[in-house]
Amino acid sequence: MSGLALAPSAAKFTMNEITLNVLDRSVSQLTISDLEQLFRKVIQSTLPSYYLDEEGYLVFRQEQDYQAYLEQFPKCFPSEIRAYYINPQGFKVCYSDYEFTPEYEQELERIREEPVVSAEEMWKELGWLGNKD
Repeated sequence: MSGLALAPSAAKFTMNEITLNVLDRSVSQLTISDLEQLFRKVIQSTLPSYYLDEEGYLVFRQEQDYQAYLEQFPKCFPSEIRAYYINPQGFKVCYSDYEFTPEYEQELERIREEPVVSAEEMWKELGWLGNKD
């Protein structure tokens, strides 16, 4: 049988993953939520944790798998690795490799050290904006 090699985590479905609560009830007694969870577990257990898309990117189904894959390449930025994951809303997501420059880090630190102005003081200072007198 020549086909794609599945990820090691694929096809490891066991009945222990389904709660006895669901197994002891008849189908007519199950809620839509119970059925949805059951179907999700069955489908996820039969699918590989990643696949290759038409553009040559590795597509991960779970963020944890994507993160673990990136950790295998500590000297590479995420943008240098052709991989992403699909979030629960169905969007393609990849981590940013933006790093602050030393100058910007210094500016952020300076801003953090500035005194915080209370909301009352700010409203007193800006109070003239709301008055039409």
